[in-house]
Amino acid sequence: MRLGREITDHPLCKRVRELMDEEMLQDVEIRFRNCSASTTGFRANSFALSLCSPVLHKMLCGNFRERTERHFELHDVDAKAFSNVLDLWCGREDVEVKGREEVQELAFLADRFQIPDVL
Repeated sequence: MRLGREITDHPLCKRVRELMDEEMLQDVEIRFRNCSASTTGFRANSFALSLCSPVLHKMLCGNFRERTERHFELHDVDAKAFSNVLDLWCGREDVEVKGREEVQELAFLADRFQIPDVL
């Protein structure tokens, strides 16, 4: 799965990819809790999250505890699928999606977090 070259080769898209990987800018922790009650997580750039998703923007900048605690938990969200949605949004070309179920999961997450560029 990939976005068109006109998007992925754009200088702004390339810069977003670089900044999302910059460890110093990863200022928020996302924790994922799935149905089996196990928790995984990773750190992310709150500006990039806000840029890609109005839902995440409200969580991080609205009158919610995520704004001050600098971490939040997403229930019933697979960490790998969420990471793939972010990677697709910023134009990464090496996102590997296998099968219809994974495509459906990505579409579900993109819709849930209002990230239309991935749909």
